[in-house]
Amino acid sequence: MEGAFGKRLRGIMEFTAYKVGKNVEDPELISAAHKYQPLMEDFIIILREKLKKEEKIIDKPEHISTLKQLTKSERDTLLKIKIHSSVLEN
Repeated sequence: MEGAFGKRLRGIMEFTAYKVGKNVEDPELISAAHKYQPLMEDFIIILREKLKKEEKIIDKPEHISTLKQLTKSERDTLLKIKIHSSVLEN
């Protein structure tokens, strides 16, 4: 979660939360989109504590600014949590 994969995943969720918040009026979907980013960061902190690793600042997520930067697999995964590509376009 702290390496390239984690940065990418957190970047996708940050991008998704921004776009959903901007383009959707459904409070449930907005809430769902916004909860994943901090949840992943909390998960990293908890894992580090459990593994007795020293505390460290979590790297910034990968910057994603357009839907075109997401792979088909990433878009399909978002669709499984009811976030359609059309919501992420504008």
